Amino acid sequence: VKFPNKAQFGFVLYRTEAQWGFRDALRRYYELFADDFAVRVNKIGSWVCWGNLADVPNFEDFGFQYHWGPGGPPAVAYDDDHSVASFVYNDSVRYFADLGIFPTRPTREQAAKVFEELLSTPDPAKLVLSRDPKATGRARYRTRQNLLGEAGAERWLKDSLEAARLSACLDADGVYHVGYLTNRPDWGPKDWWTGRLFCNPDPDIPGGYGQFLFSHMLEPDFERYRAEGAELDGVGLDNYFTYANLLNFRQEHFAYVDYPLSFDPNTLRPAAVGDFITYEWVAELSRRMHEQGKWLIANQCLWPYPFAARVLDIHGFEWGIQRSGPIARALAYHKPVVSLPVADEHYQEPFVRDHVRFGFLPGGYAQRDFAERPGVRSLYRRYMPALLACARAGWEPVTHARSNAAAVKVERFGRPGGELLLSIVSQLDQPTRTRVFVEATPLGLALKTIGTQDLISGRTIDWRPEADRLVADVALDAAQAIVLRLHPSA
Repeated sequence: VKFPNKAQFGFVLYRTEAQWGFRDALRRYYELFADDFAVRVNKIGSWVCWGNLADVPNFEDFGFQYHWGPGGPPAVAYDDDHSVASFVYNDSVRYFADLGIFPTRPTREQAAKVFEELLSTPDPAKLVLSRDPKATGRARYRTRQNLLGEAGAERWLKDSLEAARLSACLDADGVYHVGYLTNRPDWGPKDWWTGRLFCNPDPDIPGGYGQFLFSHMLEPDFERYRAEGAELDGVGLDNYFTYANLLNFRQEHFAYVDYPLSFDPNTLRPAAVGDFITYEWVAELSRRMHEQGKWLIANQCLWPYPFAARVLDIHGFEWGIQRSGPIARALAYHKPVVSLPVADEHYQEPFVRDHVRFGFLPGGYAQRDFAERPGVRSLYRRYMPALLACARAGWEPVTHARSNAAAVKVERFGRPGGELLLSIVSQLDQPTRTRVFVEATPLGLALKTIGTQDLISGRTIDWRPEADRLVADVALDAAQAIVLRLHPSA
């Protein structure tokens, strides 16, 4: 409807410096699309989840700055008093429901049947409350009853189901797209399964789930916190673009798309791509947040497509940061990239050390047991100052610095005239010596002998001039990462 029989596209063609390859292509891309990479957050720090920071003495040791899903208005008020940004939690495009007891993983037809019943029952509250008392969906509805009252919760439930009915996405067989089927032991009795219905959040669908998320969830949350003297700073989106690779064949949705349809490669039937329809809602949310001086952070562990990076202010990785490092930094540029420890090994030095190369920031939880976990506070105290310095200076794709060993990686942070740092990271499992070369003129460095301090270990590295470069011989332990300040702080 919006662009009959058309599909527009554009491209930019430009030269790059051969010696820097794709890095120089990125440098120019950032210049061409500067607005997409603008840093809007006014403070750089790490990601902290749940709870109240009042329960974490000296939380500054961990660099905590972006509080995701804080434990109610008192926790947000505490954040406000301590200049920490707080983000209301939202699992944007998926409608959660209890599925029931199944001895094995439910089939897509079984899961869809439960949602069909939920979306068509004349008394949804009765159905939800008929679930096992341990069921998470039932417990969440009870929480909403406490918040809105019995009549208010029932009205909210009916409104949400009507929005989901209008927005539910269909597969090629006309069956609801239901995903994230899980039987987490803390979400119900034995063999209890839950699922999530993929809803098209396109904000143009009248009465659809995208509009519902704004009018019945996010806006009331902001007002509720504000009424209790706490001001949220933005929205935290979980499971970002989880359904990006799904096709929605529901034809009445086609009239609202802002981006061209694709097609099923097997049948050639037209369909709306999950990535594009989700992007429409996230872009509108981003616009609304930025108009209010607020921000977006997303948990983007499974990310098939890169297009939605531009609307984020903070790039979060609950897991996968080690695998996704180069693309995560390339898509964020100067925006903060943060992670969470979700496994025992993430509380050890190798995981934190893996954040050094690209200036990522490891986070944690607003709980005393996190802060008191043996060795965690000292580990963060050792690494966080260097990581914060890198993140604040800003990663640059063209390093003007190289190592003579392929397994020793060098990255640059900062620009000439300001804070200028190098991260030097060994990917070897044994000690090594490497020679590092820095092009002095492009970085505004004087060709003279200088000593630079590693911000992590405190040891000094000596540089000497050779032709138009500064050269240093660096000894590294197995898998060691160091950060050198080449130019004093501005």
